[in-house]
Amino acid sequence: MDQLQSHLDRQLRPFMGRSRFWVAFSGGVDSTVLLHATATCLAAWPQAQRPELRAVHINHGLQPQADSWQQACVDFCQTLNIPCDTVSVSISGSRQGLEKMAREARYQAFEALVESNELLLLGHHQDLSLIHI
Repeated sequence: MDQLQSHLDRQLRPFMGRSRFWVAFSGGVDSTVLLHATATCLAAWPQAQRPELRAVHINHGLQPQADSWQQACVDFCQTLNIPCDTVSVSISGSRQGLEKMAREARYQAFEALVESNELLLLGHHQDLSLIHI
């Protein structure tokens, strides 16, 4: 097991009893690596202790390519046999606070989706974040 896999496995093991792991999947490099590495880790766990793995893609609709990115995420997940839920959020307001508003909308979508016995994983700028909601 390489260094990333070993690190991820150590981080995830304490949450082995959860019913589901969600990976926030933007389709970027960080979340793609996280999704693939998580699937690889879970595949090595005993079947009885393995949580369901699902991806979630948040479509902010801020770019003309947003729907294409969403479809690319769904298609990639299908190649890994991982269900991918998509959530569209609406962002309105000034360009000055657009990134902050998008982040807030994304986190609201995560809170609405992830249940108490589940875990949300975020890969952001080479940092693995585990968030319990």
